[in-house]
Amino acid sequence: TTSEVIAPTADCMIKANLGDRIWKASGVTVNRINEHLTISHDGDYSDSTDIHNMQIIINNYNGPGTYTFDGSGNLSFSFGFTQTDNYLTAPQGSSGSITITEHTKTTLKAIFSFKAGNNEGDVKFVDVTNGEISAKDGGNCSVKEYVNP
Repeated sequence: TTSEVIAPTADCMIKANLGDRIWKASGVTVNRINEHLTISHDGDYSDSTDIHNMQIIINNYNGPGTYTFDGSGNLSFSFGFTQTDNYLTAPQGSSGSITITEHTKTTLKAIFSFKAGNNEGDVKFVDVTNGEISAKDGGNCSVKEYVNP
């Protein structure tokens, strides 16, 4: 069987420059549970241009605005080019921020950038720049919200 690669659209895409690699994909999952927001992309293994995964987690989320990585655990970024070549923000040498420009129960738009390192002995860093997310619930994107009244 072959699977069809779903092209990114204005309503369902995530993109960024990962070092010198320009990356764009469809398939974004946004879950808000009270004050915790998770934005994730699981790679399409049938598409050789896709990455393995990307995840952005905001704790103490309180709606649209800018959230900055400070090592406290309130914001973390991670991605993997492959299953074994992974990068994440950690207290030493990492930086980053995400600006949520729009968030409703069914949509999320954001821009982001960060610097993340691998956990290997040679500690390599990758600058992730010009990041953009546009997710509207439906199709290849999922936007869900579970907030206690």
